[in-house]
Amino acid sequence: MSITASELVIRYSANRTATSANGGRMSTVALTSGAKQNYFPDWTAAQMASGATRYRKFFAHNTNADALSLTDAILHLLAPTPAGDRITYFLGTASDTQADIGSPTEFGAATLQSSVSAAATALTVLLESDAMVIFRTGDKIFLTDGTNSEYHENVTIVKNGSLVTITLAAGDMLAYAYTAGAVVASVLPLGSIVAAIGTVSKVTSSGVLDATKITADNIGSITHTVTLTFTSATAFSAVSDVLGSLGTGSIGSAFAPVNSDYMRPYLTVPAASWSGTWAAGEVVTIPVTAASAPFWLKNVVPAGAAAYGNDAFTLRVVGGSA
Repeated sequence: MSITASELVIRYSANRTATSANGGRMSTVALTSGAKQNYFPDWTAAQMASGATRYRKFFAHNTNADALSLTDAILHLLAPTPAGDRITYFLGTASDTQADIGSPTEFGAATLQSSVSAAATALTVLLESDAMVIFRTGDKIFLTDGTNSEYHENVTIVKNGSLVTITLAAGDMLAYAYTAGAVVASVLPLGSIVAAIGTVSKVTSSGVLDATKITADNIGSITHTVTLTFTSATAFSAVSDVLGSLGTGSIGSAFAPVNSDYMRPYLTVPAASWSGTWAAGEVVTIPVTAASAPFWLKNVVPAGAAAYGNDAFTLRVVGGSA
């Protein structure tokens, strides 16, 4: 089995505003691919006249129901915008807002300054602004002319204003020839995207818990910490640090509180995971990570930018299945 394209869903953050509260946790609302203004609203005339910067946060959500991991996932642009504005992207956290953005490591796309032949080991690209820092030594890059495309890892970067010379790793070379204007993008690594249980801790004198039997769900799990507090030798109450009460459970049956947005469990603690002797007041703490990768887009329009009737850009998220 493998993860299908339809199982990788881009979701909005809970808050989409022009304030410091912009961002936050993942919402249930999925972005519609190809829809107008699905990433950003249109620029206003005033913004284009004076120049402006705005941010939006998104999540790449792996909704595979069989607990498969999207491994070594990456994100990058397929091309810069055709208009005068520009897009960069960088990692977020499960809950950060615009107020938390400091000086992130940004990624983006540029265009090939001059043609290069197949087997070339270096290339020079032209940035949309000499203030942009979107390529770094050690990065992975993506090249495409719309027909051919390829990735290269561990490149070396020399920047001179808006020109960046990219030298491929020793022994590496281009597979295809590219003409001036081809797209060269820096690649943002997202890691493996899969729901997971972190390091489980417990406060008990003789209770035993096999944490390896506790499972998270790619669809239903969110990033939070669940605390189980025993009210007797067999019963416990469950509280999420994000959601509040998740109800009660017992060591004699599976505990699997349901995320009603998807009708899938937030986590599952099977009866077989419990042994030993538990007592009222003892506590188990279970960190859960959602099957999602949060990322931010930064959109900058310089002062005096010309109007453009059909501004657009395309993002690619890709990874392996495991």
